[in-house]
Amino acid sequence: MNTSRIGGTRLQTGGVLVTALIFAAIISLFALGVAVVATSHLTRSTVESDYATAIQLADAGINFELRHLGKDAMTAGARAHQAAPATGQPGPYTGTVAGIPGGGSFTVSVMNEDGTGPWAPPNKVRIRSTGTVNGISRTVEITGAKRGLFDDYAIFSLVEGKIAGSTSMIVGNVGTNGPVFFSGGAAPTNVQGELTFNGYPVQNPTEVKPANNSGYESGSNV
Repeated sequence: MNTSRIGGTRLQTGGVLVTALIFAAIISLFALGVAVVATSHLTRSTVESDYATAIQLADAGINFELRHLGKDAMTAGARAHQAAPATGQPGPYTGTVAGIPGGGSFTVSVMNEDGTGPWAPPNKVRIRSTGTVNGISRTVEITGAKRGLFDDYAIFSLVEGKIAGSTSMIVGNVGTNGPVFFSGGAAPTNVQGELTFNGYPVQNPTEVKPANNSGYESGSNV
């Protein structure tokens, strides 16, 4: 009887140990599975973040080239960053954007709408920009078509505008790539519409003013 009790006790103790080991193995597998899923989600979210950042960098390249071309419409073709430059023309431009985690860059270029080059106005333009960050690249393309300035403006000055006479009135919107001078008047009183500044003044109006100028509008770049 004593031997049976000892044997039974030993058998029961061994069963509890096996059960505990099984539960430990199950918990370990569960923890490992949670860790694998969490790591997978983290990796995926990092990749998705890089894809989104690459698109944003590509968009920044598009905006950079539009601003570059818009500085002076008369020389846009000569200054454009051509995908297939002719002799003496600049090629694709590569730039960076401050504050992007992991660095990153964009490369932008222009071509004719059909993909050939080099581009020159007044042909339709295609702008292609590729953003790259942490080895991931995304490309964005836009196309532009010719459009008359007078769809939006009653008057548009390519370099600078000079309006003489305090009684001269402009009915409609006015656009300019530079400054606007009013002889005897000013935009709030002489322009019945909006005055939009699209470029940069070619001269400093505080240093070089036209004769008999009594009003200057510098505005802000749009």
